[in-house]
Amino acid sequence: MLKFKQLNFFKILNLLLNGANLKSPFSIHILGELKFGKNITIGRNVTFSGDVSIEDGATIEDYCLIKDAYLSKNSRIKSHSIVEDSRIGKMSFIGPFARVRGNSLVGDECQIGNFVELKNSFIGLGCRINHMAFIGDATLEDDVTIGAGTITCNHD
Repeated sequence: MLKFKQLNFFKILNLLLNGANLKSPFSIHILGELKFGKNITIGRNVTFSGDVSIEDGATIEDYCLIKDAYLSKNSRIKSHSIVEDSRIGKMSFIGPFARVRGNSLVGDECQIGNFVELKNSFIGLGCRINHMAFIGDATLEDDVTIGAGTITCNHD
């Protein structure tokens, strides 16, 4: 029976053989199923778990955790960010130091900046949440800008 390190090696080899740009191949951990497109870039110390799909041209920078997520074409996950149980739209960026969790959908061409956390939210096309905000249980229509220090939540 193959050990984890051996299985991880074969998954990384598959990435390399299929044209992925890996900054530090042996610091990447794949703990589930990873589907990927062409011309993707993965930084150092990135962990994938569960079912993850990455479309063409997407970039995941250093020290990110991607779990049960879908990253659309040309999306960018900046360093030290977490994306779990969520979908990121085309040409959107997340982070650095951001967290997208719990059934969130980020639309195309969005900016989710540093120290922003999303939970169970729909973020429309072209929205900007640039820094230091918590957006929980919210729906943002297209082209909404959220200022620093904003909190939305569902409190009983």
